[in-house]
Amino acid sequence: MSVTDGNSKQQFLLNKDVNWIREIYPTATATGSGSLPKYYGIFSDEFFIMAPTPGAAFTTEIHYFYKPASLTSGATGGTTWLSTNAETALLYGSLIEGYTFMKGEADMFQIYQARYEEALARLKVLGDGRDRKDAYRSGQLRIPVT
Repeated sequence: MSVTDGNSKQQFLLNKDVNWIREIYPTATATGSGSLPKYYGIFSDEFFIMAPTPGAAFTTEIHYFYKPASLTSGATGGTTWLSTNAETALLYGSLIEGYTFMKGEADMFQIYQARYEEALARLKVLGDGRDRKDAYRSGQLRIPVT
């Protein structure tokens, strides 16, 4: 999470536990004198807590993961995140289901299964946000893009 100050400079906030923020800043209504918040915590699935409480309005930017739309719902243009980013996993998953229904040969089933698991592993790397070569903060996993 980051906030943009009056000079259009982006300031990154430190993620802290909600209990820590409440301990250090016990009065939630006490605002800083126009100062930027320094910390944030994930209060619930829908709300964040910032500290110190800002005394003015600031622009905030959040990066997060979300549950993609169902394949059947279809987004604008008839595509979804899954159909765009997980096409190989969807293909081999469908082949496995179809081949199981048709009672196909075991050797082809094993090939489809192996490719499906490989595609899922690549998708997990993408979903974990580890498909980058660098990051702003240290401590984040850095592995080569495959």
